[in-house]
Amino acid sequence: EPSNVDQSLLPPTELEATTLNPKYGYTTTFDRPDFCGQREVPVAKKMKQRGTCKLSPTGQRNQNDVRTEIWTQGGPNLQFLKKYNLDHLSHPADWMNALLPMTPLDNLETINDVDVTGDGKTKFSIANWTTYTNAKAMLSNAGQFGHSFPGRWRDVTNDDIRQFIGVMFLDGLCPAPKMTRKFRSQEQDATVGNNFIHNNLGPDAERRYHMFRHFFGCQNPLTISPPRAECPNFKVNEFFNWLRHIWKCAWDLGPTLSADKQTCSMQGKSQYKTRCGKFKRIGDGIQADAIADDGYTWDFYFRNEPVPRKWLEKGLSPMHARLLHMFENFRDRN
Repeated sequence: EPSNVDQSLLPPTELEATTLNPKYGYTTTFDRPDFCGQREVPVAKKMKQRGTCKLSPTGQRNQNDVRTEIWTQGGPNLQFLKKYNLDHLSHPADWMNALLPMTPLDNLETINDVDVTGDGKTKFSIANWTTYTNAKAMLSNAGQFGHSFPGRWRDVTNDDIRQFIGVMFLDGLCPAPKMTRKFRSQEQDATVGNNFIHNNLGPDAERRYHMFRHFFGCQNPLTISPPRAECPNFKVNEFFNWLRHIWKCAWDLGPTLSADKQTCSMQGKSQYKTRCGKFKRIGDGIQADAIADDGYTWDFYFRNEPVPRKWLEKGLSPMHARLLHMFENFRDRN
């Protein structure tokens, strides 16, 4: 058994010196064969000049040549790039539209591969969120006297939803003390004001944002919610199902990857909120076990979701059961 040079160094479980945890000096070595898998990757074309990154209608971009190489690290899936006509010259909005389609026509996935609503016919899109948001407002009599936003409510559009989600993305990268301060120009708020947001969203962006935030929903409000124990994240379940599908389609995992917890930081109140300790910069939030490759989250499983019984019945812990459930989604197990 290995021993410490300084015998006074003890783990927290042995401070009382009543029970010592046994230590094992394992000598077994594993001979792991070289990974020789191959895949096709696009050959990037040189840009003639800067500023040629433009929005491209579906089917209008020429496909790059491909080459076959040893699979040494993860990267974008070639079939996904071909399906959505993406390459290194594509505009960021084209990539965004592939991962978060604006309308059902932009969603090129088949309903058999990902049926987020479970009805066998509704494709995922931001347009669904627009419908859900307006439906919640209608059910609340928004705009009527005595109700929310009397005389001021107007139905939101797909562009409204995407614009405000985009502002949230920017706020996640560069947080502001108050979200609405980002709608101001630099002249109005030199600290966190944003001229790009101010010019594109217009002078009444703050009022429209309050309406959006009050009624926004990404789950059909007419759907009867299941018991919390079965689906605790019901309000965002459609969105999570889509992300679990499209993120795996867009990326090929490399020979090595990481499995660890991720925390979605939050300041609100929730019974699922996890305390991460006062010394961690990430703060408190909702935790999930995730599989990531080179900074890309490939799959995730929130810890408040029911654990697969298949692996629990074999005596595994909840954490290992969640990980093995995600391991089953690997397309290439070589």
